[in-house]
Amino acid sequence: MVTAGVGALAAAMAPALATRPLAALVAALVVVGLIAAVWSPDTPEDLLGPTAGRLRAQLSDVRRAAALALAAWLNGVAARADIDPWVATASAIASAIATARAVTWMRTTLDGLPRRLWLAAIAVALAAAALAAATGAEAAGLTLLALVPAGTLVLARARGLPLANAGWIALIVDHPARLIVATFLALCVVGAIALSLPVSAAGDAVRLVDAAFTSVSAVCATGLITLDTAVAWSGAGKLIILVLIQLGGLGIMTLSTAALGALGRRLSVRHEEAVAGLFSGEHRGLLFVALRRTLAVTFAAEAAGAIVLTALFAAHGDALGDALWRGVFTSVSAFCNAGFALQSDSLVGYQTAPAVLHVVALLIITGGLAPPVIAALPRVVGRGPVPVQAKIVLAATVALLGVGFAGFAALERRGALAGLSFGDKLHNAWFQSVTFRTAGFNSVDFPEPHPG
Repeated sequence: MVTAGVGALAAAMAPALATRPLAALVAALVVVGLIAAVWSPDTPEDLLGPTAGRLRAQLSDVRRAAALALAAWLNGVAARADIDPWVATASAIASAIATARAVTWMRTTLDGLPRRLWLAAIAVALAAAALAAATGAEAAGLTLLALVPAGTLVLARARGLPLANAGWIALIVDHPARLIVATFLALCVVGAIALSLPVSAAGDAVRLVDAAFTSVSAVCATGLITLDTAVAWSGAGKLIILVLIQLGGLGIMTLSTAALGALGRRLSVRHEEAVAGLFSGEHRGLLFVALRRTLAVTFAAEAAGAIVLTALFAAHGDALGDALWRGVFTSVSAFCNAGFALQSDSLVGYQTAPAVLHVVALLIITGGLAPPVIAALPRVVGRGPVPVQAKIVLAATVALLGVGFAGFAALERRGALAGLSFGDKLHNAWFQSVTFRTAGFNSVDFPEPHPG
């Protein structure tokens, strides 16, 4: 029945995909993948224990519900430039049912699963509904909502195929170097496919090469673009770019460690050694403490930056919804040092708004520090023992920013900074010193600075 349902939705997509060969190929691959996931092997008896029959039935229900929800999303959002209200409603209902099934399954089936994980699933669903209701961005809301059944389907697949018997999966997960390469590659490929879909483009469908370039630039937090971010992408496309920036900015080792910790799994010895090196030789018993501290600092800084920037953008005339979206996007992009902006001229329009420049600069500086330095920040403030690596990074950061600020202010006072007041010259020289190192934003036109 599920196979027939997915096939029927695929047939319903045919008219929308008739003139979009790339989207048709992607849809075909997704449909085949969904059907394969539904028909994947059942969980072995020795993993399920005495209640194997009931749990196997729940697992099958979750697979079916998630597959139908994702097929409905593909039909309602990814394959259509204009979303029909009835199709969007059907997609939302399918995703809501899949979310409910996922929460029930996770609570009763996965032993030791923290409550915060299934609460997070509910939070994502509510956030998606709020986003669609508040902004009218049905595509963005449904795409966010689709993350829940997508993640559930992956988790169900992993539960059905134990890691010890997963073949190539174990070869990747148990080796940190392979995990980094494979996950970054997967993120770039998935991002390229998502950005090449019609729903991601503000006008005509984006070429695959431009979508791939943008995806790699976002994941690697490079900031280089071939298309104007503010003009070329729709709300859904910008949301996809934001997710890629956040995932790439957090780093694969951090994400994988957090995921394994949330699922209650122990790290492999190699993974522990790699993460310990990431956190500057932190004792293995304190890895999750350092990880939680790093994630807490990341999300707290991004949230604080988003709140302040929202207020500043609203004060500059943006509507509250636009200011909120611009504030969140700019905060995440700045903290991850990605350099993507929702303005065609980056931050040139705010070169006489020092509050905006300094908030973005502070986010760039904080986000540019390595995880060990972020983890050591409470000790720096509290005058506790600070690792040598953190001291070197902080000292180098202060020196580079100071030299860059003085040099740019002196050399460009009659060039790129000529039309500004003395105070604005100092503000923009400082901002450029910060952003030139890693971020990619700009508050002055790049052709204006002297070449030598």
